[in-house]
Amino acid sequence: MANEDGETAASKMTYLSPIASPLLDGKSLRRSLKLIQLAADRERAARGKQGKDEKAKSPQAKKGAKLLRRGVHEVTKCLRKGVKGIVFFASDVFPIEIIAHLPILCEEKDVVYAYLCSKKTLGHAFRSKRPASVIMITPGEDMPEVDGEDSEEKFEEVYKKVAKLVRKSNPYF
Repeated sequence: MANEDGETAASKMTYLSPIASPLLDGKSLRRSLKLIQLAADRERAARGKQGKDEKAKSPQAKKGAKLLRRGVHEVTKCLRKGVKGIVFFASDVFPIEIIAHLPILCEEKDVVYAYLCSKKTLGHAFRSKRPASVIMITPGEDMPEVDGEDSEEKFEEVYKKVAKLVRKSNPYF
């Protein structure tokens, strides 16, 4: 996205990690941020419904169904367990040793990954006040049913489009 001066968002960043490749921009960046927002909304709605089901003692309530994994530690655990999904890294993580092992782990486990904008933007994308270095989005087949089936179909559609875009932009897949 270029502003009036013709600068892109990537060129305005103060620090860009030397390992930040593939760096998404333009349409793929917008779709990725939209996917993160949809995943956060869907997870929040499912968690709200799950709380109501547990109060009603429903056997349908599933514990631990998550779409978003936040942070280096949680994403590393999921990758080692073999969870599939899309991993998004912030491109301004310093020092890079914090996340340097994750792209290699993603390639070994055949999980697509890409670098987005800053940590702050990545955190705001899933409606958090805290910055995030790494986010993993899982397909969410084990999510409990939410009232809005339209949002579920929209999430699945955007997830497939983003996975295809990230796979195409990544030289390793």
